[in-house]
Amino acid sequence: MRATRYHVVIPAAGNGFRFGASVPKQYLPLLDRPVLQHAIDRLASSFPEPTICVVLAREDRWFEDCIETRADMRILRCGGESREMTVRNAIDALTGVDDDDWIVVHDAVRP
Repeated sequence: MRATRYHVVIPAAGNGFRFGASVPKQYLPLLDRPVLQHAIDRLASSFPEPTICVVLAREDRWFEDCIETRADMRILRCGGESREMTVRNAIDALTGVDDDDWIVVHDAVRP
């Protein structure tokens, strides 16, 4: 029997309009690092050998300049009109997920 695999889905497709900043809040600094970077690093260390799936809006233009990439990270540009649709799109886009794998969902802006 193989070990349980974890696929961590981090919805990060929001634009932060209600927040009122010129940059989506997942890219705003918290202790000198983007909030999203904190979430990625914390979640990556919370599960044994997870696949980190960051879900972005198709038009996201900040990720590459703000976030350190990792070998265990997949970028999915399939964000939807709502958090619910973003998560649904991400789950539909995941590949290589077996019936006994875990899919963990955690918001980008709540590290």
